[in-house]
Amino acid sequence: MKLILSFFFVFGLNQFGFSQNLKYYLDKTDQVADSAKATSYIVVFAKTNSDTVYRMEQYSLENLLIVSGSFKDEALSIPHGKYVYYIISRETKKGSFSKANNYQDTTYNKPIGHYLDAKGEFLNGKMNGEWLHYFKNESVKRVETFNNDVLNGSYREFWENGKLMLSGNYKNGVKDGVWQQDGGLYEITYQDGKSVGKKLNKEVQAQQEKDRREFQQKIKETSKYDVQARPKGDFKSDLRRFLSLENFNAIANEEAKVSFIVKEDGKLSEPTVTGLSDSTLMMKIKDFFMKTEAWFPGTTGIDKKPTVNYIQYTLRYL
Repeated sequence: MKLILSFFFVFGLNQFGFSQNLKYYLDKTDQVADSAKATSYIVVFAKTNSDTVYRMEQYSLENLLIVSGSFKDEALSIPHGKYVYYIISRETKKGSFSKANNYQDTTYNKPIGHYLDAKGEFLNGKMNGEWLHYFKNESVKRVETFNNDVLNGSYREFWENGKLMLSGNYKNGVKDGVWQQDGGLYEITYQDGKSVGKKLNKEVQAQQEKDRREFQQKIKETSKYDVQARPKGDFKSDLRRFLSLENFNAIANEEAKVSFIVKEDGKLSEPTVTGLSDSTLMMKIKDFFMKTEAWFPGTTGIDKKPTVNYIQYTLRYL
């Protein structure tokens, strides 16, 4: 997590009296910059008579929230109050100034996901109380307890399915007492932050083995209903025709493999081609798959729920 600290004070916020919202563009190091060099921007909200803190929000240039919080002081140097952090995942593709693109740079860097990352509270510039960290599906990943920026108190860590993975207590920044590891399978005792004993919990071990067998049986029962994604029309004939037009068979001793994902809506994505020395042909093959009509999506379970499938072809044998 990255905090926005004091750099506004040098611009003299006092002159505005916080009667209006302030907006500044920031570069990748979170320094004030002009809009041409900016990677994000920050808004400091006008302070009303009822406000006890200076509220701010930082956004990406696509107006996606990165962090929201507040400061105790006018210099914006002392975080104080609740903070919420977000992660923006991006897709980057390097383009080229080619004739096919009318000599336009097709490089892009676009957001493809916006996720809650963490939230907690500052008190006079120090992390205090519970801080929660999240997986991309917004289930809790980790819960930490702080006292004046130091881990002190309960600590819990979870698997993405929500089950408890690790739990225990910190005392003055180090592990203390009995910790439960792997969902309670092991009990580890700490003194002054050092492990002094480890014990296997046989009851938990037996329960986990039972749960594992039941889960495997459930997978076995439902997988018999699974149907893999499949193309519409005569896809293989279309592919053979395309490869013939591109003189694919003239390439001796090369065996190309193409893999791609069929999403829940049947659309093909993320094609990759390996095994070819001709990079131009590789790009044409990828383009063919990207332009292919959506497939019938794969389904899983007795209720035939659409699911993502990973498909691979060996082109030499088509």
